[in-house]
Amino acid sequence: MAAPLKTFKKTVIVIPVLIILVSGMIEGKQLIFAGIYNSQTRQYLEYWAEQQVKKGDQFQLKRKDYGVALRGADKGLEQLPDSAEQWVLKGRVLDWGQKYGMLENTSPTSAESYLATWKKATELRPFWPYSHLDYAMARAQLSLIDAEFAEALTRANTLGPWEKRVMETSALLANHYRGFLSPELQATLDRSMLRLAPQYPKQAKPFIEKRNEALKAH
Repeated sequence: MAAPLKTFKKTVIVIPVLIILVSGMIEGKQLIFAGIYNSQTRQYLEYWAEQQVKKGDQFQLKRKDYGVALRGADKGLEQLPDSAEQWVLKGRVLDWGQKYGMLENTSPTSAESYLATWKKATELRPFWPYSHLDYAMARAQLSLIDAEFAEALTRANTLGPWEKRVMETSALLANHYRGFLSPELQATLDRSMLRLAPQYPKQAKPFIEKRNEALKAH
């Protein structure tokens, strides 16, 4: 009985090792395919940004290109559905779709899908200020200046009070929605603007001037 027992022990040891190896191979394959799709999607995002700077108001997003980029983002998500980075990448594509009127009333390009994408990014990366900031901006793009908008902005400022993009975006929204925000949220955004001033005076100057003009008018 010694030989069979020894063989059994070897089998018990080998099976978990094989499971780990197979799992590793699957995960590796998923990473490779996600990387391929992500590369394509990022190329579109970079190209659009470059063309927008070059052409300004003359730039128009092509629906065909948008569709290809969105499908690539979705295919990347199929490979890594629990990756916050994948949801952020899809959110970036949908940002362009929203800006150029390509969010349709049918899934997966509806406004609801747009918000759900950024919301998922906050859930997967709850302590990352940019996820909450981008979710707030998505709601703002759809004119949803509500409790969730306020909560996301407050969260972003709590998690990343000295992050440049958090401060700049907060300053922008503080001025744009002045008079339409709760006193608490307005104070939070104004404080962010004041934090921006000593760190990045050049970028803060137009925000401060616009704020001062608004306050004088009232």
